[in-house]
Amino acid sequence: ILLVNDNGLFSGCLIETRVIGAIREKKDGTENDRLIAVLPPSKGAPQQTDEYYEISDLPDRTLTDIKHFLVEYSERQGHKIDIRAVVDASEAMQIVKRGMKAFKKAS
Repeated sequence: ILLVNDNGLFSGCLIETRVIGAIREKKDGTENDRLIAVLPPSKGAPQQTDEYYEISDLPDRTLTDIKHFLVEYSERQGHKIDIRAVVDASEAMQIVKRGMKAFKKAS
């Protein structure tokens, strides 16, 4: 999950998020979708992302920057990325459910 957040977090921390969409991509020909999420609203501590419920709520520049980051980061590691689509929260949650089902089946 890529978390859109104004504040820094440390790698590996466990936090509650709200999925707002996904970027469907192929990495070296294999499906490798990226979920996009924000922190849930917090009483008394408003955040810029409180009003983001769908990926379309993100500023255009933010979404462009995310896609650029995903491609550039992977290409620096020698991978070929093909961004196929940007999908809404509902479809992103279907990706999560399919992943959970596949995980259970593999366990």
